[in-house]
Amino acid sequence: MRLRILTLPIAASVVGAALVMGACGKKGPPLPPLRSYPEAVPRISSRQIGDRVVLSFPRPTTRTDGTPLAPDTEIDILMTAREPAPRRPLEFTQNPDVTWAIPRAEWDAYAQGRRLDVGISLGRIATSLRLPDAATLKGHKLSFLILVVEGGRKHSAPSEIESFPLCEAPPPPAGGAIEVVEEGLRLSWSPPAPVGAFRYVIYRREDGGPMPDTPITPTPLETTTYLDTSAVLGKPYRYVARVLSGALHCESADSTEMSATRVDTFPPAPPEGLAAVVENGAIRLFWRPNRDPDLHGYRVYRSEGGGAEWKLLTPDEITTTSYTDRDVTAGVVYSYAVTARDGAVPPNESGKSQPAVETMEGGR
Repeated sequence: MRLRILTLPIAASVVGAALVMGACGKKGPPLPPLRSYPEAVPRISSRQIGDRVVLSFPRPTTRTDGTPLAPDTEIDILMTAREPAPRRPLEFTQNPDVTWAIPRAEWDAYAQGRRLDVGISLGRIATSLRLPDAATLKGHKLSFLILVVEGGRKHSAPSEIESFPLCEAPPPPAGGAIEVVEEGLRLSWSPPAPVGAFRYVIYRREDGGPMPDTPITPTPLETTTYLDTSAVLGKPYRYVARVLSGALHCESADSTEMSATRVDTFPPAPPEGLAAVVENGAIRLFWRPNRDPDLHGYRVYRSEGGGAEWKLLTPDEITTTSYTDRDVTAGVVYSYAVTARDGAVPPNESGKSQPAVETMEGGR
């Protein structure tokens, strides 16, 4: 992003309107076709994150006739610190304090999906305004406007004017840790110094994806922990915490980034209420159903004689809460236990239930 001062021609929307008006009225020789200009950026949103002003807007892609923009297209960000702020785009474009030009080759560096997030440090803004340092910007109100410029000559219509009062950003949270728990991902951090009554917001992005504009916390937090229950199993996520200022759209810089993948290593509870009865020449087992939300099925184990190793009777999980063992011999003492398994990959298996003991009497 380079800095330059521009003398801008009349906005493309004005030129286009003049051409349309020229086509009205009495008949005459055919007029040349309307010229195509870059599509305008409709609106800018702004916020202050620490010592940066971040401008967000849709990534330009086409001209007014739908054709793609040329490789030499650039985005011009116009800024003024004049107060009162310009009310009309034409007044703004004719006399900006500063213009930053972003060549198309650099747009990817600001890409956040289909939008561009352009961060400008307060130190750079102060230097551009010939102020001693960023501290002298305190209390200033900055106004921004964007033009899309093709070939150095063809300008889009101007965006809406975005005016933004600078704030004194709070210090960022200290440290940051993340823990995988059964309910989701638990984040924790420390308050900045000096300790005070801070409020926090949490931002989450998928690994390799853009950081969204809106936090995942529906309301600001007053504690230094947050449990993300919406994290999807197997997906890697990255989080930052910020301290929220009392001013609108004013936040601290990011905390240390916290990253984790939610994995399920938490088995269901062991089944309860296992009972065994002799029934029609077999031993029938039944137990109470588990209430774990991720329950996938049950496994039944048997031990003979009270001291033998457990043998798995159901390699394929069963989903019912009963099982009939017909492979039994009279006079043998059988012990049974049941486990529960979830649907994780690989599945997590609970510990064994309390055993149920039964002996088949008489002939088989």
